[in-house]
Amino acid sequence: SAWLQFLGGSQYIAPGDSLLTQVTINSAGLAPGIYNGGIHYVCNDPDTPSGDILATLKVFEPNIGVAPTAIVDTLQQGETTIRNLVINNSARGKLDYTVTFSVVNGLRIGRAFEQPIAAPTRVKGSTETKKLDIVEPYYPPIIANQGGPDAFGYRWLDSNEPGGPVFSWKDISVIGTPIDSLSDDENVGPLPIGFAFNYYGNDFNSFYFCSNGFMSFSSTSTAYSNLSIPNVNAPLNMMAPFWDDLYFPNGGNAYYYSNNTDSLIVSWVDVPHIGSGGPYSFQVIILQNGRIVFQYQTINQPDSSATIGMQNGNGAIGLQVVYNAHYVTSGMAIEIRPSWLLVSPLSGRVGSNGSDTLDVSLDASSLVQGTYTGQINIASNDIDTPNITVPVTLFVGASQAASIILNTSSIVDTVVSGGTSGYQLLISNSGVIDLNYQITDNQPWIGETPTSGVVPPSLTDSVAITFNAASLTPGSYPGIVTVTSNDPIRSTIQIPVTLVVIEGISCDYMLGDINSDGQRMGGDVTFGVRFFKGLGTPPSDSCYMDSTGAYLYVAGDVNGNCEFRGSDITRLVAYFKGTASLSYCHFFPPPVLRDRSIIVNHRN
Repeated sequence: SAWLQFLGGSQYIAPGDSLLTQVTINSAGLAPGIYNGGIHYVCNDPDTPSGDILATLKVFEPNIGVAPTAIVDTLQQGETTIRNLVINNSARGKLDYTVTFSVVNGLRIGRAFEQPIAAPTRVKGSTETKKLDIVEPYYPPIIANQGGPDAFGYRWLDSNEPGGPVFSWKDISVIGTPIDSLSDDENVGPLPIGFAFNYYGNDFNSFYFCSNGFMSFSSTSTAYSNLSIPNVNAPLNMMAPFWDDLYFPNGGNAYYYSNNTDSLIVSWVDVPHIGSGGPYSFQVIILQNGRIVFQYQTINQPDSSATIGMQNGNGAIGLQVVYNAHYVTSGMAIEIRPSWLLVSPLSGRVGSNGSDTLDVSLDASSLVQGTYTGQINIASNDIDTPNITVPVTLFVGASQAASIILNTSSIVDTVVSGGTSGYQLLISNSGVIDLNYQITDNQPWIGETPTSGVVPPSLTDSVAITFNAASLTPGSYPGIVTVTSNDPIRSTIQIPVTLVVIEGISCDYMLGDINSDGQRMGGDVTFGVRFFKGLGTPPSDSCYMDSTGAYLYVAGDVNGNCEFRGSDITRLVAYFKGTASLSYCHFFPPPVLRDRSIIVNHRN
């Protein structure tokens, strides 16, 4: 069997000795179930010349759960936050999961794991003579100062746009590492980034430098004929500050510098164009928070034959700033900002009855006022639920506004017919001015206390939502709780309510008869005290509670709080003294007396 491995071969065991050998059992890739195998042996024992050792492997099944099942948050422009998403495994099998995420209209992006950085190599292009008169399409000048998002959520903004980056050339010619002796069409790498950089959902710690005005996190391409992007024929995992046919043999320098914490700078300095033209000086700055900056110190003619932009690892998603058109000028900067939704880590293993916590980063630093949606997809080896989707909604408000956050988007509750129940609704204000709210409902069996309020910035109000099933027969009842406020984005929020009314559960017991002798007398107090001191047996009367998944010693719960504790003994003593009454748990209707002998104490 593939899951059972044993180091075979001939072995010698001296008289009176023994041999300890190793058997390896590997459940990787096996579905839950029972697997049988065996190890066969032959030997020179005349009585047992051969035999089999049976092996049985039971692979347990995992059971995945996530909390919360949806993420809804509100941020002001310029704010960021991190929400937790918990993946739990409530079964005995190991749970392996992978995470992908996307923004609205996006594609699901997986994760690539980088190998340790190898020694840099140089890849040279073809030695054939180039045709310098390659005909490429030409497009009208680009007049936009921003663009995107692409399918992953990346956007670009240049220094001519309000709120855009400020051009500030970083001279690393002294502190940086030279990438020297460059020939025509050469790729050098891998070179260290100095920190983990997340690019299109993948973590990288090294990059490849190409003399033709681009860098990549995986490609050794030396392509000199630039293409529009995204494009499967273009270098993958590419950042292209100025992808064109550049010619280092006629001059120019290249450097890279990392502070090994949160920034990497890669510079092309005074590089000529093939044939004639140039020189060009430009650089890429990548920041650990995911932002990317292209800076252009010197741009000469030709300036309309390059590709500026970037693309992901399969050429399906990309962000193109310009392709073969007049756009970039000296003294310009272009900033590329990542998706407003990021998730980390993107894979893991959860042991039996364990959990993992994912960090869900929401970034409104480059978003305008509005509503943004995305989703987190979790794939696992849970056979019953192999895929789970967690929707994400981000409301971005103006910088001077109230911002409402509720602790739920729906309410589902169960109550015994004739009983009551409730839910605590929390209303928080993540804005910068007071939040004024009002609460209404559409059903007579729903109530709220209070029905209005004011929540200062960064504080929370608690509202008691009550459900009264006094006039409701068993069944399911829908309703809506509506919250209105001065939040400019979410001025009205409707919370669907489902109340399930069930028949009262009849459970055969006598309230206060803790020792189950058919009488409610002082001996029940003694029995209960001995039980709590660990000196006696537990009560025999118990009823199953769906709400807790456990049994309740119902006869002993004389104060009606659905628990059996020492306070019940105190209540029972007070009852015998005539200073208190007895109450039963609301999950169980008035108790039914068992068919026992009825004891009547008659006093004159």
